[in-house]
Amino acid sequence: MIAATHGLAEHEHGLGSGLLNTSQELGSALGLSALAAIAAVATVDALVGAIENGFIVAACLVGVAVLAASRLPAEIGRTSAESAMTTGV
Repeated sequence: MIAATHGLAEHEHGLGSGLLNTSQELGSALGLSALAAIAAVATVDALVGAIENGFIVAACLVGVAVLAASRLPAEIGRTSAESAMTTGV
């Protein structure tokens, strides 16, 4: 949430927050429907394999999200006191 509003003017924080919430909801809906479609492709005999494929895709998406989150600037979300402690100022 902090990353979505970081760098915005104070009067635009609501817009940034709204865009973040909308993208989270849309991403959840599309992600769930994609995983359900992957699982539904299989016949009854291959249902376990299809569910396994869905979990593999979900794990890959989580990995991409963790990688993207690790690329965020380190200062986002820190208070000025925390920043002063890490920089020694």
